[in-house]
Amino acid sequence: MTFAVLLMALMAGAGSASGSEQEGATAMATAEKLIDAFNRHDPVAMGALVSEELKLYYFNEEGVAELATRGRDQLVSQMREYFVPRPEVRSTIVGAVNGPRFVSFREQIVGGKSSLAVYEVEAGLIRRVWYYPAE
Repeated sequence: MTFAVLLMALMAGAGSASGSEQEGATAMATAEKLIDAFNRHDPVAMGALVSEELKLYYFNEEGVAELATRGRDQLVSQMREYFVPRPEVRSTIVGAVNGPRFVSFREQIVGGKSSLAVYEVEAGLIRRVWYYPAE
């Protein structure tokens, strides 16, 4: 069981979680669903978890964020192409920090590098994503 799942279970049982804690649990759950859809190589399911106005940025080695994906349709299209030469690729979430609107974690490619990721979630949809250089 991941830390995030355990945290969500504890918050659900507490009955006294604040609104921002509940939103944070929802943000983490949304991120986990996206990684699950990625692991199933399901671009359509990934698209259903992001806003139509999604913006996905990659930071380069100089620390400058470059817009790599704009919008749900572009994400779905890019992921369809991404999975073709990578039939075995899978990711895991490592070391998550769960906030009310922002969720950050290391996205670890199984057997490969990892990258710090920050997701902004609003109304249950991923609005913006930032990925830092892989190490």
